Amino acid sequence: MTLQIRTSKHRLACIFSATLISLFSAATNADAPGRYMNPLTAPILLPTTNIFGLPDLQTRELSPDSRFELSLSSHLANTYINRSAGEDDAIIDGEIMVAAIKGRWKLNEHYDVSLYVPYVQQDEGQLDNLIYDWHEWFGLPQGGRTEATNNQFKYRYRHNGQTLMELNDSEAGLGDIRLGLQRSFVWGEQTWLAQMEIKAPTGDADYLNGSGAWDASLGLGWQQEVESQLGRFSHFAAAGLSYLGDMDLRLSSAQNNWAASARTGFHWHALQWLTITAQLDTHSPLYDSDLKSFSSFPLQLTAGGRFIINRSTDIQLSMGEDLNTVVSPDFAVNAAVSHRW
Repeated sequence: MTLQIRTSKHRLACIFSATLISLFSAATNADAPGRYMNPLTAPILLPTTNIFGLPDLQTRELSPDSRFELSLSSHLANTYINRSAGEDDAIIDGEIMVAAIKGRWKLNEHYDVSLYVPYVQQDEGQLDNLIYDWHEWFGLPQGGRTEATNNQFKYRYRHNGQTLMELNDSEAGLGDIRLGLQRSFVWGEQTWLAQMEIKAPTGDADYLNGSGAWDASLGLGWQQEVESQLGRFSHFAAAGLSYLGDMDLRLSSAQNNWAASARTGFHWHALQWLTITAQLDTHSPLYDSDLKSFSSFPLQLTAGGRFIINRSTDIQLSMGEDLNTVVSPDFAVNAAVSHRW
């Protein structure tokens, strides 16, 4: 364990050093790719959130020289919540992994369609020991974590004295598939991206791989490129509104059917082969509960880099942190590779 901690600290130090070098490098390139770059793929992976069709808000259409984009992504989030308030109490102790494939086709100059197919696995927290030791090493609060709670898997939620969710084992499987339509348009000398998405109940609700219901969402995003002394930046923002069908679980008695989502951030095209991105994601509460974890706005900060292999291929690496504790995952890591034809 000591060797593992030291190795992890060494790797994190190397990543941090490399990021600083890139941030302060003077070798920026005005022709770096980025005009059609979308936000990082970074869902909020609470098990009680991931089952819904909250939109992955985009800000740009496919580039004119691309007809099809294929993305492979993997996301891992670790959460420990043990809270009670009023007549409600909840334990969410586990880790969720989502591996997904997404295709995006350009129909014509203005319209794109997309298909998103996820594979969901939930299990005991493999990162629990590392997170616990990391908090201890830096003197950070554990948020209720103890060495005794490490490497456990338990989801339970009681509302007004009734158990609405209890899951002590899991089964990996297909998640809820999503079909999307995007349209770009110009208004007020600004390019906008309107988006619509439908989520089908293809996942198993009994294991929280899906909600067992149809969801639909509408969204609008924009992105603007600016020049500065540090190089080229792209500011972006998007917002969406979702209708969430009644889930096929007892938990549906506490869920809200409407949810608003928002995303904002920036890209810094630091080098021809590297873009650094920071973004903030949130959504309105999904449940009617006395617990903060279910009735508050999450605030997930994600930061990372997009490495440009060539004009057709790039790789994303990012990490997420909960700014509003116990409302989004304690720790999340994301990776994706995209190729365009």
